[in-house]
Amino acid sequence: MKHFETSLRVRYAETDAMGIVHHSRYFVWLELARVEWLKACGLDYKTMESQGFFLPVVQADLSYQSPAFFDDFLRVVLTPPEHIQRVRFTLTYELFREGTLLAKGFTVHVFLNQERKLIKPPAFFLETLQKA
Repeated sequence: MKHFETSLRVRYAETDAMGIVHHSRYFVWLELARVEWLKACGLDYKTMESQGFFLPVVQADLSYQSPAFFDDFLRVVLTPPEHIQRVRFTLTYELFREGTLLAKGFTVHVFLNQERKLIKPPAFFLETLQKA
């Protein structure tokens, strides 16, 4: 899978007093895209957590290009990692409104076990991503 796309409509509660989407909401949308991407690959995050496998965000960065507003229909494009390093991987994102780039950025994730210790990526995770 070269890219994964999901869409959403901006809710009124996501805007600030200036009528612009608050910067913190974008990170929620990145998480939405990430969870939906995992599902599309056949990896259910809730199931992985119940099995003691976690993918926390350890770094996040976003560059804002243009504002989003209430009722905008947005498209989030997630680019999966080309390779997974020892215990971490990076996902990149672009958010669009009708072809206009609103923001771009990335999140870095690590692999943790149920004791919250760093681990190598489980074989099932790597195999599933390769098939996707």
